[in-house]
Amino acid sequence: VLLLNMAGMLMMAFSALAMVITFRKATAVSPLSLIISIGISALSATILASLSKPHPGWLLSFAGLFFGALLGCGWGLTTEVFSEGGKLQSRGSGWYLAVWVLTMMITQLIPMLTGRTPATAAILLFAGAGLVLGNSGLMIARWWSTKSRFNPSQQGGAG
Repeated sequence: VLLLNMAGMLMMAFSALAMVITFRKATAVSPLSLIISIGISALSATILASLSKPHPGWLLSFAGLFFGALLGCGWGLTTEVFSEGGKLQSRGSGWYLAVWVLTMMITQLIPMLTGRTPATAAILLFAGAGLVLGNSGLMIARWWSTKSRFNPSQQGGAG
């Protein structure tokens, strides 16, 4: 158990280091990647929560998803979306990093305060899926809006 705890702390430290080093790096916005991310998160949360005993109930799971999505939308608003060289790019800001830190703290503190129950873990799974849904969904909407603004011929319709 101690070895697993140490490995978890080491992975968390590397994750934090990678985020601090790379959050300002511009990356291409890919709606397909964002959609795949949403699907994997939702499917993982559903499967793992279904296997969880005792299950917190779908109402609490939905509440976790809803509040996670709200936080995800807030997180998505902290991301700069811009066009560079004809490609849509995104880049994190200081607020982006702050929301990431807050999210990491919440996912660590809640289980500690609630005794790490399976029901709490299931709710946090749905909150995590909601976070991805809110952030990625907002990024897709921002991609579409920015793409339409910079490339009017891509709006669809009869010109």
